[in-house]
Amino acid sequence: MKKLHLFRWLCGVVCAAAALAFPGCSDNDDDPIFVPTLDVSPTELKFDEKGGAKTFEVVCDGMWKITGAEGQEWLALTPETEGSGNRTITVTVGADQTAHSVELKVTSYASIMGVLKEVDTKTVKVEQTPGGVAPVGELIWSETCGTEALSGSTLIGDYTGWNKEGMGAAEVTYTGTEKTTVRASGLQNQGSGHNEIFFGTAPTSFTANGIALAAGQTALKLTFIGSYSKKNETTGEYDNTFDPSKFKVSLSKDGEAWTDIEYTVSGGEATPYWVSATSDFTLAEAVDKLYIRFLAETSSVYRLDDMKLVTGEGGQTVNFGGGGGDVVAITIPEIIAKMTAEQTVLDASADRTFEAVVVTDKQGGNVNNNNLQVMTPGATTAGNGITLYGSGKYTNPNDAEFAFAKGDKVKVTLKAGKARIVNYQGLYEVTGSQGDEWCVIEKIGTQAVVPVTVAASDLASFQGMAVTVKGAKAPATAAVWCEAEKYGTHTFTAGGSDLTVFVQANMPGLVGTQYVADATGDVTGYATVYKNNAQICPQTVADVNAFLSSAPAISAVTPDALTFEAAGATKEVNVSTVNAEGCKLEAASDNAHFTVSVAENRITVVAAENTTEAAVKGTLTVRLMKDGAAVDTKTVAMTQSAPGETPGAQFQSNALFTFAASANNSADAVYALESAEGNTTTVNGVVATGIKFGTASKSGVFTTAALGVSGSKTLSFYGLAWKGKKATVYVRVNNGGSVTGASSVAVEANDGVTSNPPFTITGVTDANNYSFQLEGLTAESTVTVSTSPDFMADADKSTGRAVIFGIQLQ
Repeated sequence: MKKLHLFRWLCGVVCAAAALAFPGCSDNDDDPIFVPTLDVSPTELKFDEKGGAKTFEVVCDGMWKITGAEGQEWLALTPETEGSGNRTITVTVGADQTAHSVELKVTSYASIMGVLKEVDTKTVKVEQTPGGVAPVGELIWSETCGTEALSGSTLIGDYTGWNKEGMGAAEVTYTGTEKTTVRASGLQNQGSGHNEIFFGTAPTSFTANGIALAAGQTALKLTFIGSYSKKNETTGEYDNTFDPSKFKVSLSKDGEAWTDIEYTVSGGEATPYWVSATSDFTLAEAVDKLYIRFLAETSSVYRLDDMKLVTGEGGQTVNFGGGGGDVVAITIPEIIAKMTAEQTVLDASADRTFEAVVVTDKQGGNVNNNNLQVMTPGATTAGNGITLYGSGKYTNPNDAEFAFAKGDKVKVTLKAGKARIVNYQGLYEVTGSQGDEWCVIEKIGTQAVVPVTVAASDLASFQGMAVTVKGAKAPATAAVWCEAEKYGTHTFTAGGSDLTVFVQANMPGLVGTQYVADATGDVTGYATVYKNNAQICPQTVADVNAFLSSAPAISAVTPDALTFEAAGATKEVNVSTVNAEGCKLEAASDNAHFTVSVAENRITVVAAENTTEAAVKGTLTVRLMKDGAAVDTKTVAMTQSAPGETPGAQFQSNALFTFAASANNSADAVYALESAEGNTTTVNGVVATGIKFGTASKSGVFTTAALGVSGSKTLSFYGLAWKGKKATVYVRVNNGGSVTGASSVAVEANDGVTSNPPFTITGVTDANNYSFQLEGLTAESTVTVSTSPDFMADADKSTGRAVIFGIQLQ
């Protein structure tokens, strides 16, 4: 019997707990546990400065108690604050010019085995607002972006078709960041009309400035409609899932300090692709003006329309705080932990700050434009270095106002809403928009930078830090570290792994000098990553002292290949040497068809007319001689076209992808590689035709005419990025058909791609040629090529400038 009684007692405890969640459940005993229900109405009572009396109903079939009024001398509750059953409670508030607010809690109870347990809680918010209580739903401000659809896009500051309404809208102005526009393209909503605000390169924002609020207007409601659209380049399908965490809404009383607010979204009342958003909030302090900012943290996927601010019933409390925003400390490892492959804002509402030591050595010379490496002071473990990427005096060592040196201890402040983070192809990068002061750096002292000994295989995790790799071995063939106009990239080995050593053009002490073949020793420098490949960058000559040589050598032969027309021609090769005192150059061809002569460091090659039916090939051998013996040798490949052939035909583009220089389209930022004066771009010494994409402030986009073919084809081209920059080229098929597989490619920089066409480009190889598979083409299909993922000339300049040539559709 005792065991049975204990079992029934345990069942009672378990089922009692269940009964709190499921009121219809009991323990199947003779005395089931009773769980009361609770409701209150209304849930908010508002009074003006005159005070008065208002009531709310407690509806409960059990015991209840009201708390929260204790110590609140400005109001009184009658007839009581606890009881059972239904009851009308009167709240009396005295006349007062001071604002008051309290949240009353009504709690119901159940008796479980003789013990009272809380079952449910409801709240009633009571507010007294001097100056009157605004009626709910009164329009303060609304904006529909106009009803006459635009044919293109217009910057926020240039748009004149605004349609603002409401009692506080008269003096409202609008501002937007560089890539925020009004346009009518994309997924149309069925609200006020087909004009919306489009958010381009993230972070990008739209702000309504100076919405006037009347006295007592603190309980407010903001609504808007929005859409998200991103194409999956692999499947061709679109993702339309609106993510509020990447689209922030913030409030301010002065346009300086911002406070984020929460909002909810519901499925599209406008169209299946648009959502309706609502935010109920209460201002902790009454203000004369309200500023609302909409901030997209993802590029070119968000749209906004039909914003409306009305008087509401209140909700989340908004505290503005002081001007200028908060400053929150962060560490370099914490920044790295937040990074993803997608560029995002580090913090939309607060400045982030940390201390670091500068690793970049401007005096040493092995530095890149817009790259500043900093690390945690004294750190010896991985993940404590980052790259600050951007133009300006704080982050560009080649800027005239750059004032930092290796070993400077600094305070780095990353600005709220402006500093962005990204794991860019393996590089831990912090960046911001050109022209924005997204980063401020202040020198606060000095600290020695001591290299950390690392294995070559671990180099990437120590990026941004000073490191030493021990026991490295140079390549089997000697080469020049760098030249006056060209950087050097060399593959050493260490511990069974490749070790890429990068030396910037014209680095003091290394320019024009060679390393010793197969030499071994330690390499010191800072670690970095380029296209997911780790590199070590020596900062002084001493960092690679074990590999230096005083032997005479040929440092460069330009060009490294010669191409002649069938009719014959004369061309020159320029040779650079190092440590060449007492040496002279000799040159010879292995084919008598090519005549060779030498004058100092210049070699002249004459190709006679080709009267055969095939191309003529030969090799030019260049020797550096000392005391009658060759101390270094280089070769140059020579090719002469067969009669009727065009030399360098592989660099000529299909007619669909070319246009006369006079037809350059500056609106879309695309230009011919030949100039209007007839000057031509050459690649490896032969004429090339193609397209330049983008300017310093715009990405480029080019669309062909109808292809006139159907089925499957291969699109190929040679692609290069701007000198010292990065660029991505995107391909899209329109009017039937698609790109299968990869539809974009990151192209490498080339020193010859700089300034304006025509270009003189050398060093192009098959590695610079890219192919795309096009399927399901129709005669009406066209191809669009762009340096923007959105295929818009104003969409995203961060992808950089590029050229493509030798474009073929086969």
